[in-house]
Amino acid sequence: MPKEAKRYLDSFTSIANTCDEEKYIGQIARYTGNYYKAVSNYEEAAKYYSKAIAHYNKIGNKKQTHRNLRYLSHVQRRLGRYEDAMQSAMRSLKEKELIGMDSLDLAVDYITVGNIHGELKNYKLSNTYFKKAIAVYTLKNKKSQLANAYMNAGINFNRLKEHDSALTYYYKSKYIYKDLKREEKLPLLYINIGVAHSRTKNSDSAEYYYKKALALSEKFNLIANISLSSNNLGYLERKKGNHKKAIAYFTRALKIAEKSKMQRRIALSSKNISSSYAALNNYPKAYEFMRLYSKINDSLYPTESLERINKLEVQYQTEKKETELLIKNNEIKSLNQKIEIGNLTKIAFAIGMFSCIAIAALLYFGFKQRIKKNKIEREKQQTILKQEIEFKKKELASQTLHLVQKNTFIQELKVNLEKIKKSPELFKVEFRRLVMLLKKESAEDKDWEVFKSYFSEVHNNFDHKLKAVYEDINEKEMRLASYLRMNLSTKEIASLLNVLPESVLKSKYRLKKKLGLDKDIDLNQFLSDL
Repeated sequence: MPKEAKRYLDSFTSIANTCDEEKYIGQIARYTGNYYKAVSNYEEAAKYYSKAIAHYNKIGNKKQTHRNLRYLSHVQRRLGRYEDAMQSAMRSLKEKELIGMDSLDLAVDYITVGNIHGELKNYKLSNTYFKKAIAVYTLKNKKSQLANAYMNAGINFNRLKEHDSALTYYYKSKYIYKDLKREEKLPLLYINIGVAHSRTKNSDSAEYYYKKALALSEKFNLIANISLSSNNLGYLERKKGNHKKAIAYFTRALKIAEKSKMQRRIALSSKNISSSYAALNNYPKAYEFMRLYSKINDSLYPTESLERINKLEVQYQTEKKETELLIKNNEIKSLNQKIEIGNLTKIAFAIGMFSCIAIAALLYFGFKQRIKKNKIEREKQQTILKQEIEFKKKELASQTLHLVQKNTFIQELKVNLEKIKKSPELFKVEFRRLVMLLKKESAEDKDWEVFKSYFSEVHNNFDHKLKAVYEDINEKEMRLASYLRMNLSTKEIASLLNVLPESVLKSKYRLKKKLGLDKDIDLNQFLSDL
């Protein structure tokens, strides 16, 4: 909790000061900046991050300099100082690229730059950076960072009014955070899911997610998210015509934003309060808050500032190309020098050069032959793999047909058994034999295990993926999910499970509820996407 964290921070600062060691200066500044960022005091956070950057830059610690530049860029963006935020982020990114740092180190800056472009409505450019980060995190299997990148990409798709794409990215993020048990990461994600539902006119789902976000934000004391959740709930109340309730939500959001000096949020809340007062015919109040909105909004997006930010992006891309060109020119220059030296000594080494060329040609020919051989071998392996997959698919289809036929037979046998009961003569002769046959044919566990093994191979460990979403799933539910994944009809599934079609429909409803899926998400489509 922030108060407890501040107490520990003060103790650490006091001890560090008594040690009189310079190595603690940067740590104290960064930790203090982190504290003020956590309580949404972004002005103070920016001061301490700047202090940390100056210290680490002085002692030549590049890694810590870049880390604090990223933190500084984040709080500058929160304060609406987009030009400063872009300069901080670009400085970090360019220096990292120059010294050849790992792709994971670059990816965090891709997210930072992408967020700035997103808020400046450069959505396509923003998504370019997010896609770079997603590619890195996927390759490196960094799940938490990947979830964050998915959420940021979803925000852009929301802004582009591609809400289905946005929800796809949000749900990917949600599954990862839940799997990692990172509950504190969910509030902002829930806010964005709510926004997507709101823009598709699904107000009930939007309200559900906003309230979940607000509850979790209050639990973890996430001030910025409390402000955003309150704003969005106020927006829903305004749509319902509950303008007084809407003003209460907007006012709460505004007070938090003003305390944290979040200019963009102050502008948003002021505009919303103005609209609600106008709807209540309280025009003096509406005018008062509209003036506040206009004043802040004009300062956030001045034309000359946007032009300078775009120039920073162009400068970064230009410098990157110039660096690449310089490297190529140096390589050409070096090669030309080698050619000149070779020309001066070509007579003395003519025979040796000829021998080298001959050997190189032989090596090249051998290399090409190995590539060709490897390609043929790889194609053979791919062909064998495709044949195996096709075989598994045929076996799965055959196994499914067998299960359907067997269970259909059992159903028919039961019907015949009922008829035999009505005839005493047949009953005495046939009853015992039919019961034994029925028991034998009903022993379906072995058939299910065979089916399950083929199904898992063809559908890429479907059962493990489903358990990752709902770990308490039982065997009966897993069986139903597998049949739905194969697009079997309700009647066919009923036959396989020896139940009525109505029971299948009820089981589908219960499974969807246990998986935590919203009403507007199709169960069959969800299972197909796993």
